[in-house]
Amino acid sequence: MQVYIQQTASNFLYSAVGGWVKSVLEADAFPTVVEALNHCIAQKLPNVHIRVHASDTADFDTIFSVSDCPNRTKVPVMA
Repeated sequence: MQVYIQQTASNFLYSAVGGWVKSVLEADAFPTVVEALNHCIAQKLPNVHIRVHASDTADFDTIFSVSDCPNRTKVPVMA
């Protein structure tokens, strides 16, 4: 399982080193949703959600709203 922080408007992913990046290869992956949520709160990241990629065989990722918890949505897997 891979957990990412993603901007809601641009779909860019969070990277502590690179800022907001387009690729999952450049983005920071968090070990759990709770750690990603804690990071969002600690860094005061606005307009973001948490994207969970369960496995390479999954057809959909799950997106958790940071501002509207516990809402979640299924979306196509990132390329």
